[in-house]
Amino acid sequence: MTVTAEWARLLDVLREVAPSTANSFRPPASREVLARSEARTGTVWPPELREFFSLHDGQIDNPPESAGSGELLPMQHLLSLDQVTDWHAMSAEVWRELADADTDYYEGGYDGVCAQHPNAGSTAMMFLPSYIPIAELDACAYFCDTRPGEHHGCVRQFDKYSADSHGPAWSSISAMLAGIRTCITDSLPIGYWVPVIENDALLWEIADNSQDS
Repeated sequence: MTVTAEWARLLDVLREVAPSTANSFRPPASREVLARSEARTGTVWPPELREFFSLHDGQIDNPPESAGSGELLPMQHLLSLDQVTDWHAMSAEVWRELADADTDYYEGGYDGVCAQHPNAGSTAMMFLPSYIPIAELDACAYFCDTRPGEHHGCVRQFDKYSADSHGPAWSSISAMLAGIRTCITDSLPIGYWVPVIENDALLWEIADNSQDS
């Protein structure tokens, strides 16, 4: 199924069980803004990533006094295009400075590490310019891996502790949307997180595995 079709199916589920979350997505930006944002990252986006951002421009912020808009992905809000490009530029700058300052550890500096990891899905232990964030909170993000190869366009996680050491969480944006929908309807986890509905909003809690021990 296309990203548009999977997004529509997911919204149908959210409207039924978590209307606050269903209503939390900003209207999409113009095609010109989308094209400009892609150009700012210096990376060619997979068609599914472009399609994804043609459907929304991120989520509104959570009011601190309530569950608010909820979270489509565990503990993270979908980014607007401005937030995508800002977070991308900031992360690339931070990691370039770090790698170029310690070329003994990061062989060849930032550009050298990028060259050593040309294929999507591989681990570089740093943020690469080919990583396009789609959701983020507190330096932890889900990103689309735009590098070529078998896993081109997959969705992965990045965090300040283990960098990009997580393998692909979903093979594509459309697979991610389908996976989130299934998690909601069948009460399935995403990693350690399980979906819960509070005050008409989709939230995520750490799974209780005490009964498995």
